[in-house]
Amino acid sequence: MKKWVYELIIVVVVLLIGSAGWWHNSTKDERRAKSQYEQLVKFANRQAVEIAVIEQAAKLKLLKLTLVKGQRPQIALPPPVADPDDIDVSKIP
Repeated sequence: MKKWVYELIIVVVVLLIGSAGWWHNSTKDERRAKSQYEQLVKFANRQAVEIAVIEQAAKLKLLKLTLVKGQRPQIALPPPVADPDDIDVSKIP
């Protein structure tokens, strides 16, 4: 191959490496901000899990205390669901 082809290949490679380095340097702040945001999200998720565990432990402790006292625990039950066979269709307008 001719000498100018080698020089052209070298110039293209140097330009590609230079542009990749420039891009990496120019997006440094964005990548750092994204990393910090992900860390904050992970921290918030861990805190939410810890709070949920503490709440569940408190509810369990309260339930155990009421059972020890011999009282019926105050647990909120979901509303009853109507059985489709019990619905009187003739009364529906």
